[in-house]
Amino acid sequence: MQEEKAKPKFTSRPEPGRLFDPTDRWVLICVVVEYTGYTDDAVRAKIRTGAWPHRTFWRKAPDDRIVFNLTRIQEWMSSNVS
Repeated sequence: MQEEKAKPKFTSRPEPGRLFDPTDRWVLICVVVEYTGYTDDAVRAKIRTGAWPHRTFWRKAPDDRIVFNLTRIQEWMSSNVS
């Protein structure tokens, strides 16, 4: 008899009191706004001006919403490179 491998735990909600799970790589703009302190307009300006390139910092999800690579944004915020 073959043993089944344990499936990774998946939860659709973060822990109570947390806006997001810090292990999530791709997040919605509301999380980026909360995490960075940038306004919604400032985040969208970074897309429009190319400061945050497509496929590196953001992409469109299958439902056509824009999602952001929080890991990459954290790296960008910690660097001296704009």
